[in-house]
Amino acid sequence: QQQQQQQQHEKKKDDDDDRDNKEEKEKDDNDRKKQNYGIYMTCSSLILIIHLLFEKLVRRENSFWFPYLSILPSSYTTSAHLTPTQLDQLQSPSLMKEARKLVDEAFCVYHYGLVPFLHDDDDDDDDVNSIWPAHLHPSYDDFLWAWSVLQTRGCYLSYKDSCDVMLPSPSPS
Repeated sequence: QQQQQQQQHEKKKDDDDDRDNKEEKEKDDNDRKKQNYGIYMTCSSLILIIHLLFEKLVRRENSFWFPYLSILPSSYTTSAHLTPTQLDQLQSPSLMKEARKLVDEAFCVYHYGLVPFLHDDDDDDDDVNSIWPAHLHPSYDDFLWAWSVLQTRGCYLSYKDSCDVMLPSPSPS
């Protein structure tokens, strides 16, 4: 009986260690995502997303860009919009992997890039809320719309150790 109690104690300890290791791994993964996607605060992608959302949600009809924004699709069905159930139903493992990567990337850019930008609590004079009222802050769906505009309408060039940049279309000769 004493040996059984010892085995149960060791099993419980192992289970606790496994749980602690899993929680630590999840925390490390989240920290790594924050570091990896924190760079988007200085990238053209996030800057363009912020600009699109500000023009669409805040300036609306008063925006110089309103005519262009009004002809864009109101919704998209890109892989970044897939639910976990829809992702699981994809037939190709490589397609599933790439789709999950896009979903994760969009999620991280929103939560570790856009949300911190909008909720910057520094006591700067240039407070975001002074020009972008909190009740007009974009939802995740709004963000996915802007993300999809960029993904479906941009041409990107990657610089070594840098962010993607959106290339302008060539001007007519």
